Amino acid sequence: MANGGLTIITDPLGNKIKFLDNLCAIEQFMQEGEVYDDLSTVITRPAILIELSDTIPLELYYYRSIGWNHTLLIGVRKSGSEWEAFQCQRNPEFAVLSGLLKKGKQLI
Repeated sequence: MANGGLTIITDPLGNKIKFLDNLCAIEQFMQEGEVYDDLSTVITRPAILIELSDTIPLELYYYRSIGWNHTLLIGVRKSGSEWEAFQCQRNPEFAVLSGLLKKGKQLI
């Protein structure tokens, strides 16, 4: 559901996440003829979902391939009773994902 530069996406856990439309500019690296998943797919159908429950505020990280050679890692934070996306990282290094898995709990 879009609302003037803001999209609200529901994740597999039922969390409604506010996502600013300009947070991830994937159009910059898209190549003609290649098929890419929509950004919302990273949140609605993540390959990996990690919870960092020892952070304040609580954080969730969604990871998924969006194209043949491209992955995205999207971080969201709990703000009051809402969730807000704050980070979008294209093709994160293995060390980043590994570090999140060591600190947190894999939910998916």
